[in-house]
Amino acid sequence: MGKGIKAIIWAVVVTVLLLTVASVLYSPVTPLGKEGQCERELVRIRGILRGGGVVMGKDFVEWQACRGYSLDAKPICAQIGEYCKEFSARIGEDVFTIGSVGGYDCVLDPWGNAYHVGTLDDIKGVDVRNVKMAELKAFMVGEWVLWSFGPNGINDGGGADDVLEFKKRCGAN
Repeated sequence: MGKGIKAIIWAVVVTVLLLTVASVLYSPVTPLGKEGQCERELVRIRGILRGGGVVMGKDFVEWQACRGYSLDAKPICAQIGEYCKEFSARIGEDVFTIGSVGGYDCVLDPWGNAYHVGTLDDIKGVDVRNVKMAELKAFMVGEWVLWSFGPNGINDGGGADDVLEFKKRCGAN
C-alpha cells in the first residue's frame, strides 16, 4: 500500500474514533423523569437560597424584612418563588416553572404543585432517626427542608410518593 492510502485509512480511523468519543461525551441527556427533574430543582432552589445568603432561619426573617413582608403577609413558597424569579432574571434564563398558587407566584414542581417548605418535624413519613444530622444538614437551608408532594399532590410528610432530596441519598426510608 502506498503512503497516500495509509494516510487516508489513518485519517478515517482517527475521525471515527473522535466522532465516537464526541457522541458519547455530548450525547443528549436522557430524560430524568418527573421525579429526577424534581430532585434537580430542589438542589437548585437550595443552592440559590444558600448562595443568596438566605438561611431561612434568623437570616430568612431579615431577608423577608428587607423586601417589606413577613410570613404573615406572604407564604414562604411565594417568597421562594420571588427569589427564584430574581435569580432567573439575573442569569437571563427561565430556570424554574413559576405558577400562581393561591394568588401568589410560586415555583412549581413537575406535577404543577408548589414546592413545600417545612422543618424536620414536618417530615412524618420518613424515618430519619438513623441518619446523621450532619448528613441531613447538607440537604437543608438553615432549619428548613424543601420537598414536593409528588404526583398525588398530597402531603405525605415526605413519605409515599413525596420527593424529598435526602430520602434516597441518606438512606432514609
